[in-house]
Amino acid sequence: MKRQLPGLLAALLLLPALGRAEEMDAQGWSGLIHKSSVDKLKGRVDKKFNGAPYSVAVIQSADDLKAFLDTVEARERQKNPVWTTWRKADFSKEVVVCVVLTTPTNKLSMKGWTAPKEGTGTLSISWSGIEPFYGEFYPAVLVRVPVKDLKKINVQVDGKPLAELPVGVKKGMRQSGREVFLVFAQKNPEGEPKKPAVRKLETPKNLPFATDDPGVKTFESLEALKKALGEQIGATLGKGVDFAKEQVVQVRYNTSGPPFGTLEFEADEKKKAVEFYVKEPKVNVRGQALKLGREFFVVPRGWAVKKGADR
Repeated sequence: MKRQLPGLLAALLLLPALGRAEEMDAQGWSGLIHKSSVDKLKGRVDKKFNGAPYSVAVIQSADDLKAFLDTVEARERQKNPVWTTWRKADFSKEVVVCVVLTTPTNKLSMKGWTAPKEGTGTLSISWSGIEPFYGEFYPAVLVRVPVKDLKKINVQVDGKPLAELPVGVKKGMRQSGREVFLVFAQKNPEGEPKKPAVRKLETPKNLPFATDDPGVKTFESLEALKKALGEQIGATLGKGVDFAKEQVVQVRYNTSGPPFGTLEFEADEKKKAVEFYVKEPKVNVRGQALKLGREFFVVPRGWAVKKGADR
């Protein structure tokens, strides 16, 4: 059985740590980031490992890193000077790997980086089963790794594979006596970066009161969204949604706590289906309060959508 640490000790263990590992030629940071930051990870891959949900991404441009860190810093309870250094990452020489345990408990830390062999480098992450409750914050590891000879990154948790991520191809050319690097990110056949099949939207503030029972509700047009939620909120949620190909799904749920459960989903692109469910924390004592949750997602049109049982 996992032991639950006292709040102060757990907090000390999760203080962000910056380390320079010369023998690994990589920089690593571990700590807590707000859950809204995950939505800013461009091209992220959502995975399950030992029953726990993870989001993994390779940040390959200064713009993508800025969008992510802006959200991280906006939600931090105090400014972290380490991000000033990270914003200076040189993407002609390195990329940033981000691994997030998308549940508000436990701990992640970096074990090591193995230089590429036949184009594949290995990032080793360590998981700890401590059970503090972080509210709206998730454990995360960020690592800056050199791109020389790097084509793929194999992310492992406690020695077992979590995800294999491609790294953009870099080509060099000489111009006016200096090296210029062009970065080509992976793209779909239409030439645009591929979006996740299902992606979460940031929940707007001041949502109108809803009386719906727990479950899912779909909105197949911007007009339907505005009619249900109001002109301004509907327009905000619908921004960036291609209603010719996508729909907005509202998921209402309840969970007891603290610690409270978190809303997760499993998407199957082959079956064109997505199931939402509440992942309940593995703790012995909870149930002092009831939380009513309401979140929004973008799902491809025509997909089967349902709210499954808690897990």
